[in-house]
Amino acid sequence: RVGRVLFLPLTAILVYVGTFLATHAPRVSDALMVTQVGAFVIDTAWILAGLVFWWPIVGRPPGRPGRLPPLSLLSTMSG
Repeated sequence: RVGRVLFLPLTAILVYVGTFLATHAPRVSDALMVTQVGAFVIDTAWILAGLVFWWPIVGRPPGRPGRLPPLSLLSTMSG
C-alpha cells in the first residue's frame, strides 16, 4: 500500500522536492554537515528521494501491470 501511494508521480515529486528543500535549509545543513554521519544522512536522503522520483519512470510501480518502456512512461504521466 505504501508503495502504491509513494510511487505515484505526484507523490514522488512532492517527496523529491520536500527532501531538497529540507536538506537545503540552512539550519538543517549547518547542523548535519559538521559530522560525517550528518553528511551521510543528507546523501542517503538525496539518493532515496531520487529513487522515489525516478521509479515511476524507469521501473514498474507496485500494483501496476507491466508495459513496454515507452508505454509505461505515458501511463505514469496519466496517473
